[in-house]
Amino acid sequence: MSLSKVNASLVNEISKKNLIINGNFQVSQRGTYTSATSLTTSSVYYLDRFKSKCDGVTGTITHKVDQSVNGKITDTVLLSSTSTATGRLETLQIIEDIQQFKGQATSFSAWVKSNNANARIVIHTDGSNVQTSSTTHTGGGAWELLKGTVTNATNISNMNLYCGIQAAGTGNISGVASGDYFEMTFLQVEMGSVSTDFKHRSYGEELALCQRYYCETNNLPNGSLRASGYAGGGTTGGFTFDFPVTMRAVPTGSWTNGQTLYANNGAAASVITTLGSTSASVTSSDINLIWGSSYTSNSIAFYTGAFSAKTSFNFDAEL
Repeated sequence: MSLSKVNASLVNEISKKNLIINGNFQVSQRGTYTSATSLTTSSVYYLDRFKSKCDGVTGTITHKVDQSVNGKITDTVLLSSTSTATGRLETLQIIEDIQQFKGQATSFSAWVKSNNANARIVIHTDGSNVQTSSTTHTGGGAWELLKGTVTNATNISNMNLYCGIQAAGTGNISGVASGDYFEMTFLQVEMGSVSTDFKHRSYGEELALCQRYYCETNNLPNGSLRASGYAGGGTTGGFTFDFPVTMRAVPTGSWTNGQTLYANNGAAASVITTLGSTSASVTSSDINLIWGSSYTSNSIAFYTGAFSAKTSFNFDAEL
């Protein structure tokens, strides 16, 4: 094969790169959601890189694992309506890397199962305010490949992909019934006017892409050493957490507190009562903690205690 043909082949493969992250829903750092979880009217990140909501109707989200779709085993996301009204169910991914799409033909696709004929995926680009719908589902309850193509304006500043039971312009529709559902997987956005087969990435690759936007410390069992750190004197101290990948921006820190956490100076343990401020860069964060007993300045260890639910320190740099 000539060098020019090799280069053309490489360019062709790059042009088919899937710009959707976690399009087969392998990664769910925030929780399992394998039991139906109530949606809210505000968009919330559940599975990584996708935020979901209901509007006008009530609904739930479920992460389903090991489902058979188009002859392949994959994970899916299911949105279900639990009331009847005018409204919509949707999940959304904000695409960050849009420069290459300016002025270019763009294809988008997903495998979808639904009992509502308004199940669709929609590309929305701000700047030119263009909304382009895929083909719609028949509503017959089987898995169908939905596809769409748009030629973007050269001045787009945002690109969002909406998926759900919704209008072609992403708004509410009349007649959403209790029990209507939208399930999807193999979601893809790519350069060119023809949709291609889903580009699978390994779990490790997908996790690293997700962690650029959100990451957390591990949820460890009872009695596990969580970190080594320092006591600043009195009832304050902390430790440094190095992010697994460089984050998109300086993240916001928070604490999911489902376990008793202890500070231990080697002689006595004290329950950690408060997450203080977190001082972060895009590569690490100092996690400052407050506990009950007064310690002199020294090295200190942090342990997990009685377990009731997930405990982690969380760092969010989502778009």
